[in-house]
Amino acid sequence: MNQNNPYRAFWEKSQEQSLKLAQYYTPECLVELCLELLQPKGELFDPCCGLGSFLLKAKSKDENLNISGNDIAQDLGELPFEFTQGDYLNSEHQQSDYIIANIPFNLKKTHCQLIDENFCWIEKIIANTRKKALIILPSGVNSGLNPTITKKRIEIMNSGVIELVCQLPSHLFNQTGIAPTIWLINKEKVEKDIYLLNAEKYSEWEKKKRILTAENIKQICQKGNWIKATPEQIKENNFCLNPLRFEPISEKDKEMWEINQKLIKYNYELRYSLHALIADAYQKLMMLEELDDSGEIQLQSCFLEGKKIVELQQKISKLLLEKHF
Repeated sequence: MNQNNPYRAFWEKSQEQSLKLAQYYTPECLVELCLELLQPKGELFDPCCGLGSFLLKAKSKDENLNISGNDIAQDLGELPFEFTQGDYLNSEHQQSDYIIANIPFNLKKTHCQLIDENFCWIEKIIANTRKKALIILPSGVNSGLNPTITKKRIEIMNSGVIELVCQLPSHLFNQTGIAPTIWLINKEKVEKDIYLLNAEKYSEWEKKKRILTAENIKQICQKGNWIKATPEQIKENNFCLNPLRFEPISEKDKEMWEINQKLIKYNYELRYSLHALIADAYQKLMMLEELDDSGEIQLQSCFLEGKKIVELQQKISKLLLEKHF
């Protein structure tokens, strides 16, 4: 990077001001990753630019890049790029070759409203993109089971524009421990498959937060580390785009999963048997007008059987765990 580039100085200043204004500060390592994934050329627009971290960093890398931004905030001062102030979702904007956005998902709204607005952002950005877009989103957009949200996600998937879904590590941001996700949109892609990546393993702890080193960023951007998911596979997973659902399962992990399923099955069967015995005992009690010796013996017998089943359940769980773990 050219250290004499004036946009480098602007970028450093914007980082300092972002912290002072307590904005939703985007860490430098995440800015670097996003720009490396997007590789913008020609023109780059940020619809919620704040003080312009993404734009200024991109400009400091490529002086020929035409940058512009928008933000709803009114007190950002004079910015060294073309800027419009307003509500992006409710205003008209021209298309751009490339769009990059860390959308404001820390606002005080209900979960339902927040998720709905996330998809408003996604749809608006896709509509205004000519080539590629990169959006940082809350991870709930990948797997929300709300029927309306699932329908929105399916519509966007079926449009064939999602190139990559990258689950970011938690604790990247100073203000929160949430783990956001990246959607890389490519309007020029041909294949219908979607690539997925869990970036948690490509990060490092530094004090109380995670960082992405230059080597981490290189690993995340290597397409060989991405998992390809076909439309059929995504459909089989209820249209979930959580990368963890598509990671290869090792033989050990597969065996542990099978053991867990067996434990769940045994627990269910044993609990069902116990509940049946208790229900039978209760029914017999209700049928007796007076609890005579015969009734007491029957009741005692039922509860003894129930106790045996509980003990058997515990023994099975213990044996399975000792054998496999």
